[in-house]
Amino acid sequence: MKFWFRGGKVLTPGGWEDDLWAENGRIVKGPLPGAKEIDCTNLLVLPGLIDLQVNGLGSIDLTQTPHAYSTIAKELLQKGVTHFLPTLVSSPKSVYAQIKSGKWHLEGPFLNPDYCGAHSKKVIEESKFDSFWE
Repeated sequence: MKFWFRGGKVLTPGGWEDDLWAENGRIVKGPLPGAKEIDCTNLLVLPGLIDLQVNGLGSIDLTQTPHAYSTIAKELLQKGVTHFLPTLVSSPKSVYAQIKSGKWHLEGPFLNPDYCGAHSKKVIEESKFDSFWE
């Protein structure tokens, strides 16, 4: 697909531009004949945002419901976040077992119990790599 984002303020590596052309999901030099015109008058056109730590969204807590990953992904996309790193605080092994795919940031359970912050000391473990996979 070809697109012409016309009339908005487009943030590019070179600064602000007035128009943007894209083809097959990639930004290209324009004009691009046959591109579908999208009126962006009075709008900002920005790159997708990346969130490096998402513990949940709204009432969804990934530590309680890691299977809600897809729901969060759809909601974040509506807010301009195109990529994110789902994050779990220290949890019982049963929670980690529910992770089926993707890359996750695990904030534990191998933390010093004297410096574990908001993490529950009930699930903190001594740092033994092999014990995580039991």
